[in-house]
Amino acid sequence: MTTLDSTEIVRTMIDYHITSNQQLWHAIEPLGDEAFCAENTYSIGSIRNHMVHLMSVDQAWIHGLQGHPRDTIVWLDPLNFATITQTMQSFQQAATTLRHVVWQWDAHDLQAVVQGMAEPRWQILLHLTTHGVDHRSQVLRLIHDANGVTFAQDMIVYLWQKNRT
Repeated sequence: MTTLDSTEIVRTMIDYHITSNQQLWHAIEPLGDEAFCAENTYSIGSIRNHMVHLMSVDQAWIHGLQGHPRDTIVWLDPLNFATITQTMQSFQQAATTLRHVVWQWDAHDLQAVVQGMAEPRWQILLHLTTHGVDHRSQVLRLIHDANGVTFAQDMIVYLWQKNRT
């Protein structure tokens, strides 16, 4: 039996999160900007609102986990994102930052509790990934309702695909 490093587990979780979000964008793109921005009474509204929320929350957590004060967090307004392309580009930049920051941390860093938080970094990152699952599920429902093509976002499916390559 191989001993698994905690950094590998956290990196796998974050990679799953980022990869699943990329798949979600592939499902969103064919819908077009009108469907992307269409108001909806389900959960927090439009697909755009969900995607901006996901991006904003990921950025806020990573900002805090780097030790920045809460009052310096910038919450994104969905109304500032008019198109799929614009939103997706910002989303991808946020994902690049998330990956870059998390990959810098070692096991000791992941166990650290950042000032102003009660949980170690790895627990916050686990929350970040499960929060992503929740909102991706909601977006997948909205894509389905717009007659789009959805996908299975189960982590085991991600692992099967990853292990095949």
